[in-house]
Amino acid sequence: MKKLIFVLLFLPVSFAFVYADDLFAKDEGEDVFQKRENIVNLYDNLVGVRYSNISGFGLSYARRFMGNYELMFTGLVHIRQSIRWQDMQKLIITSETKDVLFDFGIELKRDFISTSSTCVYGLIGAYYSDDDELDSGISYSNEIYKKNYSFGIGLGLRVFLDKRFSANFNFGYKYDYIDILEDNAPGTDKGTYVGLGAGLDFGF
Repeated sequence: MKKLIFVLLFLPVSFAFVYADDLFAKDEGEDVFQKRENIVNLYDNLVGVRYSNISGFGLSYARRFMGNYELMFTGLVHIRQSIRWQDMQKLIITSETKDVLFDFGIELKRDFISTSSTCVYGLIGAYYSDDDELDSGISYSNEIYKKNYSFGIGLGLRVFLDKRFSANFNFGYKYDYIDILEDNAPGTDKGTYVGLGAGLDFGF
């Protein structure tokens, strides 16, 4: 699920760079010294969709303040269940799989460099996810419960397609701590990783 969201977001972000060049390209007869219209961060509220292994994935809302700062919240609830019965009476379950995922993240951005249509920013973010996976049948049962805590920092680039729509891509460094409970056997996974993220926003 996370990989699919990332692919769907990464492709539009890639095309955004090409689109932005065409959108703001100058005609051959235009004065090269003429100033372009500034369309960067004209609106203080943004809604969108995002994938980030630093600060979470799903739907997002961001609020700009103090000119160069932005606080963003991201969240998603994902539920998937599959049940198979032995016959049409549906009395005996032969197999069942279930995946319930809750994700919530927060990110603070600070703009460093801006042009008329792009912006480079620094970020610090964190997210928490709660994932419950069940795979059971008549003679077996396996349940994995994970709590993931992630913290990281990074740099990002936002490209404005027009005054309201923008696409962004960021990378950084993060730390993950995961509590695992598998068939009542506890465990932990932890480590540092490369942080990646992409998103699309609408300003209002």
